[in-house]
This record gives sequence, structure tokens and C-alpha cells, in this order.
Amino acid sequence: TKRGNAKSMMLTMTERLKWVLHRMTPDNNPLLWLILNSICFSTSLILIFVVLRCEDDSTIMKFAVRSYLVYDLFTTIVWVLETAMELYAAGHVDNDFKIEFTRSNTVVVLHMLFAVLFLWDSIIAVCKWKAHEDIDIVLISVFISAIVYFSACLDTYSNYRNRVDYNTVFNEFML
Repeated sequence: TKRGNAKSMMLTMTERLKWVLHRMTPDNNPLLWLILNSICFSTSLILIFVVLRCEDDSTIMKFAVRSYLVYDLFTTIVWVLETAMELYAAGHVDNDFKIEFTRSNTVVVLHMLFAVLFLWDSIIAVCKWKAHEDIDIVLISVFISAIVYFSACLDTYSNYRNRVDYNTVFNEFML
């Protein structure tokens, strides 16, 4: 019957979604997350350069602040996605989603909460199209982000290098 086929198709779609999500986690697809973290790190360096160049030029300062807003939103979205994938991996056992609150899983949940709070703040700042007036605060924020994303790159690269079969990693990236 059509109803049975639709239900079967939905299960298949659900299974496909689980398969894709499982393959997108940082542990299962370190190359993807290495690329995303490298983009965030590179963007941080570019923004640091722009902020350092603005000095007293109000046009460049306005550009730097607006670039910071877009940068902040983008990097926070990447952070939310990465922690969501880690949370999914922590709770994905035998096609069920259950999180056992071990110490490492609790850290992932806390990371997710912080990421969502920072995303909310980023969305509000972009909607207002206004960031910190003090360019030094923007510089410190971007500098801290650069350090965090450099660390994430090193961690992801280490995870990538520890993979046994590099062809499998490449195939996973290509889905």
C-alpha cells in the first residue's frame, strides 16, 4: 500500500540522516573539521590584520567592526555545529539517542550551551549591526578566537593523522 511505502521511505530517510550525521562528526570526519577550523583560524588572522590597520581611520574602523560581526556569527555557527556533532556522537548508540552523563559528555553539553549562548549574542549583534565601540575589545576577541581555532586545528590534525587508512578519511570527506 501507499501508506506502507511512505512509512518505509520515511524510515529510510531517517536512517540516511543518521548515517550522514554519524559521518559528519569530528571523530569520523576529521578532514572536514580541519578545513572548517582552518578557515576560521585564517579568517581570524585576516581580521586581526584589518583591525590593526584601522588606527584612527573611521572608514576602516567601520569596515573592521562590520567584518567582525560577520566573522563572529560565522565562527559561532561553526562552533555550534561542531559541538552539536560531538554531542550527537556522544549520544548515538545503536540507533538511539541517549546521553550518559559521563565527565567528557558533560563537558560537551557545557560546550554546546556556551556555543548556543554565544550564537544568540552574535545574532543579536548582527541584527543591530553594531559591535563593541572599543576596537581593542574587538582585537582581543579575535585574538582569543585565533588561539582557540589554532588549537582546534592542531587537535583535528592530530585526529586526522591518527587515522589508519587515509583513503577512508578522504572517502568519508567526500561522502
